[in-house]
Amino acid sequence: MFTLQLIPAGVVRLVAPMERAELFRGRDTFSTPDLAASLRDTMKARGVVVYGPYNQLFGVLQRPALVVRKAIYVAADSANETFGRPDPTNPACGSLCDYNATSGMAFWGFVSTLRHAF
Repeated sequence: MFTLQLIPAGVVRLVAPMERAELFRGRDTFSTPDLAASLRDTMKARGVVVYGPYNQLFGVLQRPALVVRKAIYVAADSANETFGRPDPTNPACGSLCDYNATSGMAFWGFVSTLRHAF
């Protein structure tokens, strides 16, 4: 079993398949300190990162799972660009979520998949 998640501003908003959505939707991923640290590591890596296996994630896993995640950065005109995201970014994200005026890039969020390892 797997799930695919779109996580704008660090808040899980879209989950597929839909029957798994209620387990994850609406969770602010930066509100869990250990998870927030791995999110910041993903942002620093600027590539696809694999984590796990996790035995617990948001208290909903029933068997070990791997998480594959990528931080998404997009071109922005200013630091005030929201890209239509429904949530502000949690301050726990830190400076990695700040608009980069030099590159004109801003953090949008993450795309992530959770795949049962066994």
